[in-house]
Amino acid sequence: MIVAWCAVAMAGPLVVRTSIAERSPAGVVVVVQTEAAPGGTLTVPDPVVAGADAIVAETPREERIDGDEVITRRYSVRAPTGHYELQALTATWTDGAAEQSATAPALFFDLGPPPAGVEAIEDIVEPATSTFRWGLIGGVAAAVAAVAAGAAFAFRPPKAAPERVIPLDEATLTAWAAAVADPSVDEMARAVLLARLTRAWLTHTLSFPADAWTRPEVVRHIGGLAALPPEVAMRVDRLLSATDLVKYAESAIPADTWTRLGTDLKQVIERTRPATEPS
Repeated sequence: MIVAWCAVAMAGPLVVRTSIAERSPAGVVVVVQTEAAPGGTLTVPDPVVAGADAIVAETPREERIDGDEVITRRYSVRAPTGHYELQALTATWTDGAAEQSATAPALFFDLGPPPAGVEAIEDIVEPATSTFRWGLIGGVAAAVAAVAAGAAFAFRPPKAAPERVIPLDEATLTAWAAAVADPSVDEMARAVLLARLTRAWLTHTLSFPADAWTRPEVVRHIGGLAALPPEVAMRVDRLLSATDLVKYAESAIPADTWTRLGTDLKQVIERTRPATEPS
């Protein structure tokens, strides 16, 4: 049973995430992911799990995303049945003139079968969002239709122009832009909206129930799709991790991070839009 599954720390040019990506009765896979500005020196210690029989590091994966150096490190942790703590992990970055550090808080997990009557907890499950998705499309479409109707009445054309159907990609980005521009939308509402928009788009375009799956399941599924570039899974993970940080840990996110998340949403849509999807 995994009690806590993801921790994120952000500090200036450095972002650190730790998560439990996979588990079995005999162990788990710990993922340590860092994002740092290029040109500096990054120091990341190996994760520490007291009582573990072995922690084996896999080959790190390095990527360049939005100009940042993103490194994903995976560790196979083997341990007997019991309760464990992945200790807080602090990474440092320096360019010689300045130094930054970021600490991902501790995570807790259990190994072995869950107690009788207790279900395994792998992640916080988002509520189904199909109603939201079609409500979003309908709302945006209705607004556009109202504008079109007003113009039609004012100019009195011989025939009313056919109502334009708003594509989901346009509706999604329009809804996010409106939320960002509206000062009355607080961080919690913004995080809920962004998570729902992301899941609704993935459900629509990749034909799997992203609005019902857990975050690790969604990221793992996308990472296994050979037709998609690896950065899509990275961006989706960043979107869902950051929004969960606000929703469930009530942590504040800097303004520039919201901007980056908006870019992530746009790039996920661009990279996964079907060939027949209007742009």
